[in-house]
This record gives sequence, C-alpha cells and structure tokens, in this order.
Amino acid sequence: MSMVVRTNVTSMASARQLSRTNRDLGKTLDRISSGLRVVRAADDAAGMGVANNLETSAISIRQAMRNTNDGMSIIQTAEGAYNEVTDILQRLRELAVQSASETLGTDERQFIQTELSEMRDEVARIAGVTEFNGVSLTDGTTTQIDVQVGISNATNSRITIELGELGTTALNILGLDFSTATLSRSGLDTLDLALDSVNEFRSLLGAAQNRLDSSLANSEVYNESLSAAESQIRDADFAYETAEMTKLQIMQQAGVAALAQAKNMNQSVVSLLQ
Repeated sequence: MSMVVRTNVTSMASARQLSRTNRDLGKTLDRISSGLRVVRAADDAAGMGVANNLETSAISIRQAMRNTNDGMSIIQTAEGAYNEVTDILQRLRELAVQSASETLGTDERQFIQTELSEMRDEVARIAGVTEFNGVSLTDGTTTQIDVQVGISNATNSRITIELGELGTTALNILGLDFSTATLSRSGLDTLDLALDSVNEFRSLLGAAQNRLDSSLANSEVYNESLSAAESQIRDADFAYETAEMTKLQIMQQAGVAALAQAKNMNQSVVSLLQ
C-alpha cells in the first residue's frame, strides 16, 4: 500500500460514513420528536398521500358528526313544541267534552270560551316562535331540513327532517266554538283530527331521530377506523425508533473515534523524513 500525504482516503471514507450516520440519526430524532414516521414526503411519498386522504376523511366525518348532533337538537326543539301543543289540544278536548253537556250554564260556558281563546292563541304563539339558529320549525315556513351526515356529495349522505305546521289554521282549530253544546260536540271531531296531525308530525320526527342516532353511531365507528388506518401509516413506532436511535448514537461515537484515528494515519510518513 502506498504511503501518501496529499490524500487521506481512509479519513475521507470515515467522514463519509459518519456523515451518513448523522443524517440517519437526524431523521430518527425527527420521528421521535414529532411522533410521526412520515415527517416529509421523501420519507414515504405514497404513504403520505394515502395518510392525507385518510386524515381528510376523518376531519370531514367529525364535522358530519357535529352536523348530526345539530340535527338531533333541531328535532328535540321541534319535539318540545309539538309536545306542548299536544297538551293544549288535549286540554281543549277536555273543555269540549265539558261544554258538550247541556248541564252547564251561560256563565260556565263563557269561562270555557275564554280559556279556549287563550289556549288557541298560545298554540299560534308557539308555532310562531319555535326556531333553531334562526330557522323557523313549526310555522310552515320550513317544511324540511337536510342534515349532511356523510362526507360525500350524494343523496345517501343526507338525512331529511320533515317538519309540520302547528298554526291554528293548519290544525283547523281557528273556528272552534264552545258557546253551545252542539258546537262543542262538533269541536270534538275537529280536535281529534288536530291531535292526529300532531301525532303524525311527531312520528316523523321520531323516525328521523332514530336515523340520526344510527348515523351517529356508524360515524363514530367509521372515524375510529379512519384514524387507526392513518396511524398505521403515519405514526412512528417508538419501540423501533428508540432502538434505532441508540444504534445510530453508538455508530456516531464509533465513527468519530474512527475518523480521529484515520486523520493520524499519514503522520507515519514524517518518520521517513528524519
């Protein structure tokens, strides 16, 4: 082997290997500090693309879950109004039964008529003021609300909430009159129809809420699966990375020591000049 002083090939090889070790150690430290296996596209270009798509879907499904909860809040708000109107209609039917008897006097009928007027006005008031986030729910202005429960632009990603009108005209109770027994008896049929209408509205809401409940449960499982799939691709395995870090740190120390030795190899040539 030639003895030269101008080029220290062994030192250059040691420096090259040490530089490579330092780069690998830097990547490992990046993974440990960030918790990610794929820190940059160069780490796994295809994996990053898949992981980003999974992350986008997971973010979107979480928003869809919030939409679903909003939809259930709308149903609960409307259900409260329907429940109260049902109570009022039941009270009015009770009054109609009472007034249908010819045993009442004129004064008692007037009292019943006064309560009828007040209860009817309350039905109208409830229908006019029940809203959610500025959207009227019971006055007939809004007949249905589409809730985006999925992440795609497809019909099966939406659930429709059907809304009924609770106004006195819609329920046909505006013309109720309990001033005579005959009119009160006619009112019984009218109130039965009104109660049937409200019950139908409530059944539609109940069916929609059951769908939203099922959709929310499915979205929770879907979100969990998406997050798990993304984690498999993107997240760092700390058991592996810490073992790799320890190995590279030892290699770094050995490389520094080897480079120090390689730098001194050409000094033996000096002895030939003495």
